[in-house]
Amino acid sequence: MHLVIVQHFKPEFESETAEFFEYFRNQVKLPLDRIHFYNEEVYKKKVSLEDFLKDIAKINEPVVLYYGGHGYRDGWQLLENRLMSYRSLIQILRNRSKPAIFVNDCCFGMALKDHICGLQCRYLLLGLAPKTCEGEGSVVPGIIRCWKERRLADPRLWVMDKDKRTPFILEKYIDLLRCGDQLDNFCYPKK
Repeated sequence: MHLVIVQHFKPEFESETAEFFEYFRNQVKLPLDRIHFYNEEVYKKKVSLEDFLKDIAKINEPVVLYYGGHGYRDGWQLLENRLMSYRSLIQILRNRSKPAIFVNDCCFGMALKDHICGLQCRYLLLGLAPKTCEGEGSVVPGIIRCWKERRLADPRLWVMDKDKRTPFILEKYIDLLRCGDQLDNFCYPKK
């Protein structure tokens, strides 16, 4: 498994990103060479988000892709004048064959669902808010709590997967997700 973290360039999002990173590093024991960051430091090295994601698309293993920052109905805002559209994101990742979990920790988080259906791989989308409204807070504490307790039951999270194309609150989603050891192990990262 690989963890991919894309972080908005403002420091107000650092604590949630750090908490997500720490969970995978300390609880899941994911090696550092399997954790990939795209943040302001990488951007300043003249690496575009598109090129970064093209490299991620080549990883032939399950991926957890976390975005923490400002979101809109049509994409992520990394900078004041820089938007990564969901259409472009899915276009880059569309040919992945291995499973992917998308954690869209931003306002309008579930708006990604309108584009994600173009993926060929098994996927799971966790979002902070429905596609029609802004969110408040972060999905990170709820997701980590669910993974640690090996359950999906945080009422603040919205979820969608490749087989169910409408979002569900996680409490109503448990039976749908528990459909085999491989997916179960992927949805509940552990040591």
